[in-house]
Amino acid sequence: MAAFFYTIRSALMNMSSPVFTSYMMGAVSKEEMASVAGITATAWNGSTAISTIISGYIMNVIVDIPVYLCGVFYILSTTLFYIFFRTHETQ
Repeated sequence: MAAFFYTIRSALMNMSSPVFTSYMMGAVSKEEMASVAGITATAWNGSTAISTIISGYIMNVIVDIPVYLCGVFYILSTTLFYIFFRTHETQ
């Protein structure tokens, strides 16, 4: 059951990446594209490295908490993305 939900989560998470990247590249000038791609990749990989360590410690306390925190952060990131970029027009 866990493998099934993990597979669904991974598929959904990977579906959003091309959309996010396309939007980000359309929202900046050609001169800024390389910098934006680098900053985005650094933020993504850095947060993945840090969250793996933190979730390991949290799972020692209560094993379910990382799953709930993940849901909260997905909702928060989607909401903030909408708030910050709802009025921005792509170039």
